[in-house]
Amino acid sequence: MEIFGICSVILNNSNYTIYFYLGQWIIPTISGQCCPPTSVFAIQKITNNKAVMFGGVVPSDDGRSDIDVNTVYTCQLESDTTIHWESVKGPVVPASIQWPVERHKHAITSIISDSPTLVMIGGEGNDDQLVNDSLLLS
Repeated sequence: MEIFGICSVILNNSNYTIYFYLGQWIIPTISGQCCPPTSVFAIQKITNNKAVMFGGVVPSDDGRSDIDVNTVYTCQLESDTTIHWESVKGPVVPASIQWPVERHKHAITSIISDSPTLVMIGGEGNDDQLVNDSLLLS
């Protein structure tokens, strides 16, 4: 389980892994391209050692406000102490593939099938307006 923190108004992207059988948290080694400091995102397990993270809120460039994002990252537990992150790029031609709008406070769950399929629904978009859609990612 990976946990990203938020403390007051300071976002961070610290990664922690809990080992229930040991009853302790560890700070794993990170490889690849980890997400920027993010809050109110959704993350869902798609295989025994891999998860997909979508959206959330990141600090603006000037640090004075937060902005919604529609970024996708995968994280894979490579060993007991290493997590590998990858950024999944959106379509080069935006109209070629339906890509979700920026959002936070949304829900994602997986559907059991031959290949991992995720269902994402709702959330809040820009200016905290409710997003009224449901999308599949496979």
